[in-house]
Amino acid sequence: MSSEKHGVYITRHKDSNTKKIYYRGNLMATYRQQPKTIRFKSPLVNDANQDLCGGWCPLGMREDDGSVNDPMLRQLLEDRKPLGFLFADSKKAAEAMAHDIRRLRPDLELRVLPPGPHRLNHEVAVAQPSQLMRIFDLDTLYEDYLESGVLPKATLDKEFLKYACRTLISFAEEFDIDEGVPPWVTGLVLGYPVENTISLYREGRV
Repeated sequence: MSSEKHGVYITRHKDSNTKKIYYRGNLMATYRQQPKTIRFKSPLVNDANQDLCGGWCPLGMREDDGSVNDPMLRQLLEDRKPLGFLFADSKKAAEAMAHDIRRLRPDLELRVLPPGPHRLNHEVAVAQPSQLMRIFDLDTLYEDYLESGVLPKATLDKEFLKYACRTLISFAEEFDIDEGVPPWVTGLVLGYPVENTISLYREGRV
């Protein structure tokens, strides 16, 4: 049996945790200065989602093809990811992909997006049909961020009030930190672990 590390490993320190991600023995990412405890829980938020969004698996190892075998789509169909994007070679292919997804899960919200400043290809945005305040326990999330100390209370109050009523699909064309969206929102709508985002705020990502 192979003894090489593969997956998520957490080292617990006195005042913080360190999370390391290994792929077949190779260290792919390290998140330092993570909180000892995160009370916020959601099946939509998990380490697999961070991997899917330009994460740790080496290029060419995933089978991202827009079919039901696509890891991104499986996460969305099985309620393990809030918002995701599937690539297509053309508008026609994207529309066909959207049609197939509607047959599998009519309740999911979809948008076909053309190439643009932040997209090289056509994409299908797929989102759970809800507002942030309805699908997530934002009160507990707020307390986790407040206790982490990464943002002032006034900033948290303003941002949580601004984004709580937004639907997930409304982030289809503007969800990234580079587009002015706060990191905690980007992390939440894409389903990243909260402790990973707090590590980013603390500049602990290596």
